[in-house]
Amino acid sequence: MRPRIPWWVTTAMLAAACTGGSVPASTGPADDGPSVAEIIALEGTEAQAPYLADGKVTPAEREAAFLAMAACMEDRGVEIVDYDLRPRGGERIEVASELPDDEEDRVVRECRHEYYLAVAAVYARQYGPTAEEEAREAERIAECMRERGVDVPDGLTFEEMNDLDPFQAGMCYEAIHEP
Repeated sequence: MRPRIPWWVTTAMLAAACTGGSVPASTGPADDGPSVAEIIALEGTEAQAPYLADGKVTPAEREAAFLAMAACMEDRGVEIVDYDLRPRGGERIEVASELPDDEEDRVVRECRHEYYLAVAAVYARQYGPTAEEEAREAERIAECMRERGVDVPDGLTFEEMNDLDPFQAGMCYEAIHEP
């Protein structure tokens, strides 16, 4: 198996994914953005229904959905070699496989959508940072990326920085979240 660059997913990315990116990616309970009902309606699947039935996701339900996603990936030839589920939402996933990169990416996306996306987004909506906290985090990530030689304009969201340079955005996300 060949290791791949880790997949970094933050609460903001999850919220944007659940709305096609058209609604601001806010996750805190007092923020604007997709409601729990909207997330479930847009991204909920039959596999996620047991975790979403009451409109709330516990840490144990989130982990169970994540492990179902991991099993789906493994059944299709992609192994999660390391991961970290963040207490306030988002996760870091490192995958490996013998598949071509585009096929591996497709497997990860499909399994995430079927088994985990809505659960993770609802969890992030419940426990995630406020819009103000996300903005402060984005500025710290931007500064880190600049220090690493990436030209990052002021005011970008994490998603926009991830579009500029996914590897450096992920590395800086990890760096500012180290204990």
